[in-house]
Amino acid sequence: MGHKKPWKGRAPEQAITCRGLHIYRKGDQIKTIDAKNWDVASHSTDGNRYRVWFELESPTCECACHTTAKKCRC
Repeated sequence: MGHKKPWKGRAPEQAITCRGLHIYRKGDQIKTIDAKNWDVASHSTDGNRYRVWFELESPTCECACHTTAKKCRC
C-alpha cells in the first residue's frame, strides 16, 4: 500500500503548511544561517535545499511554490 501524502487535495497554502510541518518534524532538515535566514531541505526533491528568510516580518523562500505562486507563504 502506498504512502498517502497528507496535503493531497488541500488548497495550495494549506499544502505548503503541511509540507513545512513535515520538514520541521523530521528534526534535521532546517539549518540556521543567522537570526533571519535558514537553509531548508526540499520536501519533494532529495538533495535540493532552499534559503528561507524574513523580509519585513513576512517569510520569503526560493522554492518554486513561493516564487511562482506569490500568495503562498512558506
